[in-house]
Amino acid sequence: MPYVTRDDVNIYYEYYPSEKTPDNEVIVLIHGLGLDMTTWKYVIPLFREHYHVLCFDLRGHGKSSDGEYHLNWNVLCEDLSALFTILNLTKVHIVAHGIGGNVGVEYVYRKPADILSITLLSTPWFYPESVVNKVTSYRRNLTKDNTMRNIAIEMAQQICYPPTESKMELLITAYLNASLPIYFEFMEMFKLTLTIAQLNEIETPILILAGELDPLFAPNLFATSVNYFPNARFLIIPDSSNCVQLDQPSQFAVLVQNHMMRVKANEVVTNKSNTANKIYSEISADIRQMVLKGYEKSVETPELKIELLHNFRVEINGKEVTGNWDRRYAKQLFLYLVLHSTVTREQLYEAFWGDFELAKAQNSLRVSLHYLKKLLEDSGEGNSERFLLIERERISLQGTMKCDLLEFMDKIKLALDEHDTNKKIMLCWGILEKAPIPFLAGFYDNWTLRIREKLEDQLVDLAKWMAKYYENNEEYREAHKYLKIALQFDEHVYDEMLLINSKMKKGKIKKR
Repeated sequence: MPYVTRDDVNIYYEYYPSEKTPDNEVIVLIHGLGLDMTTWKYVIPLFREHYHVLCFDLRGHGKSSDGEYHLNWNVLCEDLSALFTILNLTKVHIVAHGIGGNVGVEYVYRKPADILSITLLSTPWFYPESVVNKVTSYRRNLTKDNTMRNIAIEMAQQICYPPTESKMELLITAYLNASLPIYFEFMEMFKLTLTIAQLNEIETPILILAGELDPLFAPNLFATSVNYFPNARFLIIPDSSNCVQLDQPSQFAVLVQNHMMRVKANEVVTNKSNTANKIYSEISADIRQMVLKGYEKSVETPELKIELLHNFRVEINGKEVTGNWDRRYAKQLFLYLVLHSTVTREQLYEAFWGDFELAKAQNSLRVSLHYLKKLLEDSGEGNSERFLLIERERISLQGTMKCDLLEFMDKIKLALDEHDTNKKIMLCWGILEKAPIPFLAGFYDNWTLRIREKLEDQLVDLAKWMAKYYENNEEYREAHKYLKIALQFDEHVYDEMLLINSKMKKGKIKKR
């Protein structure tokens, strides 16, 4: 079976070349939350009449594995980029359903030149945090048996119309193949989508589609989202629910291909100049700005900022969360939640009280959570409920979060995966020149030591790569500098430094 591997994660994909077109334009299909590529089975043959087609399973969905890396939009965009690279795709149209639309828009925001057009199906923007928390809590209650079964049955009945036996079987099977932890990680990511200002920067032509009978999101929600993009159109498809591609595949395929043909013919209608009459154009622009300003006023986006690399500091909307973080495992517990987002109580028992009897571990966790909740609440009313979700089986850190450690780990991962030499040099330089040493000072639990060791090993790999690059170019002083960085974590580098020193003494130093 075809897979592309990243971070030890296998991303399953299927590529369908069209035998009826000489063009190399490709439709990339991205499925919705909890589903998989099988939801596109009815439209793939229709698209192949004129386009090549790529579909794949998101991490933790379908036949793709979960992975241990912290899930974020960058990771998902790099998965998509890896598929484009391995298949050598250069002319891409993204057609995406639900959260797949978020992935597509996040990607085009980062790499707009790669994408010709986007079609968003049943993809609402800007979930209020309170709504995300409410939906997440409700769906967690459906998974008390630690399976996706109840979610599968409930959602399958709602997202297709009519709910025929064949469609129900397809959807339920897809949900049952989804990873429960990954499903809820995706749920949390709804809080971290692009801002209105960022969406306004996207010039790529976008078609927004909604099912007339969608019980999850009323079509007028999607109509409003047209105002967030400069070049967007909105259409409602009759007699269909959330999964329009299952309910009305032929009509869906026609609308999508018409959109792509308009893009190719440069006939896209935009929100910037949607009429030849100046006065009506100005009226449309004024109304659009009123919608955007009204939305910005209605949405509160409290931010949790966490510093872990150089010191320990937590802020909520710029105000430091003070108190004694060294009591009741508060600091260590908070770090664990930052790194894992959502965890089970059993995971916490094992990480912090592995030697305790179960009853004592349960009590210790209860006391620690109560103390952590109080620390957050003391910094502002409602902060504990806003950021810390404590349920019967799971504990989650939620909301808009900015953490220097997670950002640093993402940068290291990007550098390790980069194949372009010049780009890799710049990434390595930015990481190694500013690397905080030691990492995670003040944390001594076994699991934190393992994280520290992993980061140090990755830094050694980057430093040795830089040293080898400069050695090959006979720039031995630079090679020596990076081996010296590696030596802080790996004593075996000493022999390599001696070799570089001998070359320096022989006068082979190349002036920069």
